[in-house]
Amino acid sequence: MRRIDGARLLKEIPEVAQKIEEGSLNLSQVSQIQRAVRELKKTDNRTVPLAEKRELLLKIENTIQKRSEQIIAESLNLPIPTPVQKETTHRDESVTLSITFTKEQMSLLEKAQQVISHCVPNRNWAEAITYLAEKEVRRRETSAIPRRKCNIAKKMSAAIKLIYAKPQSFVCR
Repeated sequence: MRRIDGARLLKEIPEVAQKIEEGSLNLSQVSQIQRAVRELKKTDNRTVPLAEKRELLLKIENTIQKRSEQIIAESLNLPIPTPVQKETTHRDESVTLSITFTKEQMSLLEKAQQVISHCVPNRNWAEAITYLAEKEVRRRETSAIPRRKCNIAKKMSAAIKLIYAKPQSFVCR
């Protein structure tokens, strides 16, 4: 699909080929623009003019993927997706979990990941979240905290507070 998107944009804006050859743009970025344009056409019935596409290409030149996504979303005023949590179970019983975090939530998770980097050094989100969850479960099982229902945000918050409160007391297990 990325190649098809690239070919379509190349047909409209031939100078894209030179930018890809130079390395200032890549196929993923070109594809992102085309996907966003299709989304706008589908959701808002809005066509993005060629001049706006050119301007967008200039803005995302020499940027990383994450920044390109942000620039495209801001420039085209893409709708913010409704937060949806999706769980998919696979045949080996592993689970793919798709979650949308706010900017603040993601910042907090990134801080927590930095704090536990000595125990989860590879920046793997699954391992980091599992590590924090294990710490919180162990803490609750060994303390006098009454068991009560609380949402995941409170659990993560408590685990992160625990990390900040006593960072020297962590032992990787």
